[in-house]
Amino acid sequence: MKQKIKSKLTLYFVFAIISAIIIIAIGSNKQAPLYMEQLDYNVNLNDDGSMEITEIWDINIDHINTLFKNFKLSSKFGKIQDVTVKDLTTGKNLKQINEEMYHVTTDCYYALNLSKYKFEIAWGTGMENTRGRRIYEIKYKVTDVITQYKDCQELYWMFLDTVNEIPVKNVNMKITLPNEVEDIENLKVWGHGPLNGKIEKISKNTVAVSLKNLEKGKMLEVRIATKDKIFNNINSNKIKNYSYLDRMIEEETYWAEEANDSSNGYKVFIGVVAIIYFIILCNQIRNIIKYTKIQKQQGDGLDKKELQYYRDIPRENDSTPAEANYLYKFQKNLYKDKKSQSNIIAATILDLCLKKYITLRTTENKVYVKIEKDSSGLKRDEKEVYSLLKNAGNGKEEFEITQLNEYAKKHYTQYSRYINQVYDDARNELYQLKLVDKAQYKQYNKIQNAGSKYTCIRGSIEFVIIAFLIGTFIFPSIMIGAFGIGYAESFIKILLSLSPYFILKLIALHKLSKLENKIAVLTQKGYEEQIQWEALARYMKEFSLLNEKEIPSLAVWEKYLVYATAFDIAEVVIEQMKAKYPEVFVKEYWEDSKNTTQAYQIVRFATMNYDNEKYYNNPIHILESNVERAYKTSLSEISAHASSSGSGGGGGFSGGGGGRWWRWPEWAEDKTSPKIRLERDF
Repeated sequence: MKQKIKSKLTLYFVFAIISAIIIIAIGSNKQAPLYMEQLDYNVNLNDDGSMEITEIWDINIDHINTLFKNFKLSSKFGKIQDVTVKDLTTGKNLKQINEEMYHVTTDCYYALNLSKYKFEIAWGTGMENTRGRRIYEIKYKVTDVITQYKDCQELYWMFLDTVNEIPVKNVNMKITLPNEVEDIENLKVWGHGPLNGKIEKISKNTVAVSLKNLEKGKMLEVRIATKDKIFNNINSNKIKNYSYLDRMIEEETYWAEEANDSSNGYKVFIGVVAIIYFIILCNQIRNIIKYTKIQKQQGDGLDKKELQYYRDIPRENDSTPAEANYLYKFQKNLYKDKKSQSNIIAATILDLCLKKYITLRTTENKVYVKIEKDSSGLKRDEKEVYSLLKNAGNGKEEFEITQLNEYAKKHYTQYSRYINQVYDDARNELYQLKLVDKAQYKQYNKIQNAGSKYTCIRGSIEFVIIAFLIGTFIFPSIMIGAFGIGYAESFIKILLSLSPYFILKLIALHKLSKLENKIAVLTQKGYEEQIQWEALARYMKEFSLLNEKEIPSLAVWEKYLVYATAFDIAEVVIEQMKAKYPEVFVKEYWEDSKNTTQAYQIVRFATMNYDNEKYYNNPIHILESNVERAYKTSLSEISAHASSSGSGGGGGFSGGGGGRWWRWPEWAEDKTSPKIRLERDF
């Protein structure tokens, strides 16, 4: 247990190191962003239509020496005046200077009209070489912000513009009117900005605004209208001789409906996603129940039997060497053994000779193939081998088996396709014969992958959570710069939403990974044929040890040699055959006139040049080695061509450099763009 805990802690430590490296790498390409923990507004509206604003900035600063706030000047309001800036962290009142500075002197500020359209407040932080959290108080007064109509008085002010570059975790605002309205219903309030914002009437003369996770580039705008005349000394330029309240309400209703339509569409989308998600969760629960039932069953459901020896060839007139090899070497994971594939091709070539589609001839250490007739009547896997031989022969009446290697070298992808297709065709035929259960095969493949999937998903979740914690508590600026001010809340919501799925998925995968011995990919019929092939192989290998009264004929041995080659036991079987039929291993036997017929083609092929002291002279071994060499050649060529692609060419120059500090703007003016209303109301 201690070792397991130690290993887990080591893994988490590695995750933490990797997470830190990744987060640092993300943030290394750019300056860490400014962001505010809190932005508080205290707004007092005066009887003369002016507005006194106090802003409290609780801000994280990273190597920034100047902060500033811009205003777009307009004829719609008067002047910005009475500006003060205070560092609440140190308690210092910053000193006002009357000149614009690129880098404002530490503990100083200026508040100037920089142009006809721009007013700027800027102050020095003294933090160009450090980072930390500071709190500033900015006070200023804006005159003539109230507009009076015949039927109402209105404040319409954008406190944050869309060009805002500083994200804020929490925005709170309190707006106080100079007098109370007689009836709170006479006070109308609207807010424009992100949908998660909230504006409400606290009393007959107080309005509150709150907003969480305001991303940069998002605006905050407030509109207040009162039917009662509570501003009595408004500038005459701000008095309009027409009614506007109904138009104002119509505008706000339209914008609210537009936002609601968008919100409703989003809700419908979320509803559809929720239904799909619920179905997915139900499916995972169904899988858990299913796997639990399978786990409780005894064994894999097959009626197991013992069979020591079997002398007949299963499905003698229908089976192929590929099908036999598949069942004989069957493992539940159904891997493609490269050696088995070569054995299958060699055995199928012998089988084609046995069925008289081709003839085989040997001369010393050379094997020759001759195509005798077309492929009609062959199974799909046999046709693949037939086509391979025909293409390798390149139209010749007879060709040496070594041409397989030449063909594999020139046509490596086609050769590989033939080999793999033989295997796939044999498996599909076994599906059709109900010897292999296709559904169970897919299920078993899932079991094989379940353990790795479980580890991968669990490891990924743990890594993401550790990266989130590391980033949030150690590198918050980088995380905010990369994912936005509201990333933490969004991450937690997503994690909580998806946790039911991941929990159920991990439970299902864990249970599935334990079912390896509970799934039978073979059907009962397939299992019985499998043990017959295994028993036949034992019979062929141990024949000389058995007290057999009846010796199989040469015709039977021919078939045995085909399947012995498929099972990679041909050498052993030839030795068994030699013990019972020693005469056929003598060359003169085949030169005798009575044995010169085309009978026993496979026996003739396997024994005519057989020399027990020269293993390589065994024609079946020559056939097998050529097939195997050709297959390896195709794989080698595929690998070589896959990795040989490259690119070249000359280099180039890139620009770079620059060593100037740029101060970070909070609100910046964009003279090329008109004022834009955000697409959301709240």
